[in-house]
Amino acid sequence: MHVVGRLLRQAPITFAPAANVRKLPSSPNCAWRSIRTISQTISDKVRENARVMTQIANNSREQAMLGDFQKAVEDAILDSSEAHQKQMMKLLTVPEKGSIFANIIYEMLSATRMEP
Repeated sequence: MHVVGRLLRQAPITFAPAANVRKLPSSPNCAWRSIRTISQTISDKVRENARVMTQIANNSREQAMLGDFQKAVEDAILDSSEAHQKQMMKLLTVPEKGSIFANIIYEMLSATRMEP
């Protein structure tokens, strides 16, 4: 979350169609990749809120923002954080899971290794 805050302070984000999220830089070392991932996770969670989706479908952006949208986003961020924390604790406290996770990360990194 620190990365997101730092990026938001450095470069204001203009709100445009969701397709623009896919246009954010996606280099492996780019922090925008984190924002893209977080945005997708949060939007998926907010999408589960039928009331908010109805407000979005039937109102302008400004009207929808005055409804339940902001609270739904905040709730999704908190829920996501709690889920992430639980997963971290399992990976750190259950050696077998930590080992499996480390192997997955190794495979991901070795698959994208840059050629010299």
